[in-house]
Amino acid sequence: MVALNGIDFLSIVCDFLMEIYSKVTEHLPELELELGISISNRKLLIEAMTSEKTKKKHPDVFENDNQCLAFLGDSILNYIASEYVYDKFSKKGDLTTARKKYIKNEHLELLATKLDLIPFFWFEEGYHRNPPSDSWIRLMATFLEAIIGATYLDKGDINDSRIFIEKYIIPNIDKTVP
Repeated sequence: MVALNGIDFLSIVCDFLMEIYSKVTEHLPELELELGISISNRKLLIEAMTSEKTKKKHPDVFENDNQCLAFLGDSILNYIASEYVYDKFSKKGDLTTARKKYIKNEHLELLATKLDLIPFFWFEEGYHRNPPSDSWIRLMATFLEAIIGATYLDKGDINDSRIFIEKYIIPNIDKTVP
């Protein structure tokens, strides 16, 4: 044990880390309810909510950041958006252009804001939200893609991710983007 002015430094650090972890996990059920999802592997949900900078700043609290989950979620979103666009627009022209509106970071950022998900995400200060900077837009898109990836990995079935995408992403973009 390391002593600092008669105080057990390790104990202070452990208490601090436990306080952060409990704050992180206390809102997970609320987030699941808000999104209509259920992720039984809590580590996946925590990982989905954790930005790369937050993980780097608190490596003792957060085991992983959301980058790998976002990579997976982005692929799943591309696949499901492609299916949707093919079914809806296959006789009407350029499918790639039509699909882009469903996977565009700016649209995912607007959705995260509309669904009021920002309080659930763990990220460091310094992002410009008004107007949204490119880094803010990427950050919000990454969070939504990570949720999609976590949903898939938790159940091992793309259908839960499909339900989330069809419930939130596709209808909201259909309403707001021509």
